[in-house]
Amino acid sequence: MKLLELSKRLIHELDRADLSYVHWKSNLRLEEALAGETDLDLYLPMEQRERFREILRPLGFREISIEEPFRYPSMEDYLGYDSPSGRFVHLHLHYRIILGEWNLKSMVLPLGDFLLRNRILHYGVPVPEPERECIVLALRIVAKRMGWRHPRRVAFALANRLLLHRPDSDELSELRTLMIRTDSQRLARALSDASVPENVRSGIENVLMDGRFGRAEYRELARYLRQRRWLRGWELRRRWITKLVRGPRRKRLVPNSIAVAIVGSDGTGKTTVVEQIVKDFSWKLRVRREYLGFNPKQMSRIVRVLSYICLPIGLLRRLAPIRSVRLLDALRVLFFERRGLAQRTCRYNRGIRRMMAGELVIFERFPLYRVIDNPAFLLDPGALTHSRPFDPALLESGRVKAAVEELDRGYRDFPHPDLLIILRNESDYLAQRRPWLDELSREIIYRKRDRVNALLESLKDSENVEIVDTDRTIEEVVNSVKELIWQRIPG
Repeated sequence: MKLLELSKRLIHELDRADLSYVHWKSNLRLEEALAGETDLDLYLPMEQRERFREILRPLGFREISIEEPFRYPSMEDYLGYDSPSGRFVHLHLHYRIILGEWNLKSMVLPLGDFLLRNRILHYGVPVPEPERECIVLALRIVAKRMGWRHPRRVAFALANRLLLHRPDSDELSELRTLMIRTDSQRLARALSDASVPENVRSGIENVLMDGRFGRAEYRELARYLRQRRWLRGWELRRRWITKLVRGPRRKRLVPNSIAVAIVGSDGTGKTTVVEQIVKDFSWKLRVRREYLGFNPKQMSRIVRVLSYICLPIGLLRRLAPIRSVRLLDALRVLFFERRGLAQRTCRYNRGIRRMMAGELVIFERFPLYRVIDNPAFLLDPGALTHSRPFDPALLESGRVKAAVEELDRGYRDFPHPDLLIILRNESDYLAQRRPWLDELSREIIYRKRDRVNALLESLKDSENVEIVDTDRTIEEVVNSVKELIWQRIPG
């Protein structure tokens, strides 16, 4: 398994800074963590917190957080992006050793200095000796299966498999693998160095030597862990119930997030790129996807019913092209255009509210005033618009003129996103991606592409506009877009 370049740089910088830290758990899967497939759990003393942050900033790590009751004291989360592979590195920074039940960490153990002593290197990362990791793993297994002491809490006990008194097969396999790498004498020396009571040492030694969790040992270790709770009583119950009901929660960006719009002409792969971007960032972050295209099918049910009611007006326009019918048809077109603008504005504002809450917002498509959303295009019979153009002479009507001006003002003043990514493709890609299109449909799409290219020339010097060429594989395009987004997220 290939390690990420960002992971290698992080290890190198930490070695240069000579920091005291340790990857304190799940070291059998350390290679997967360094390859970006799972998390890195690092423990370091609180006094080295600022020095560690100074190392993370130049490497492009961003702090992420989660709302209560899912947040724990003395723990921080950082996310970094590895450009060559397009993968993320997730860091859990622990300033205290915190364990807990099935879905809640509620116990603080004084084992930080114990894990920092006698470290060894594994893939260049300091890790505890196998016997020290075995001791912590035994406590973790017991902590995951602890319930409330009251006997009526049967549901909680069953949920945590308290009645089984045995670890899962993967945990048991990890424990056995670690025990193979040590012996009883080294385990005894490590237990004598641990800051735990004597009865707890005996219980851990019996568990590790016998290879199973007996009832007496389990109760002894569970009694000790209950004494190390930082959450008690109703607060413990409230947090556990909240997490059980709401389920797992992804993290938010700290201190704030950004809103990104991805646009491009038809056939450039906008939808595919957006879907992959949302999927990749959703690995650890809360991501909100909003569609800001003009799609009558996504309008409200009332508006769609009105569209069917007004359908005969379009037929009358062709059969009896008198001024009153044409005027009525123009008002119908402007009504649906205004509803489309109102719908897009509503979705934009909804996305901005999510962004202010720390979520990463991705807008699929965006109103482009100079390309297709200019109301002046409705007066050009040969223009490319959402709706069928109408006669410019109808502007003499006050209602039509007022509706056009309101529509023009709405699109002209439409807020800009923090980052506008325009997908560009100069090759004859439609023949490859959409071979079923007829010549007329291709001509319409090519005209839209020409307008997008003209827009690029006018916006190429803008700070919040980035251009991505799509004459590459979809993986390369997605990685380029992800890197642009990551660079714009505040550090």
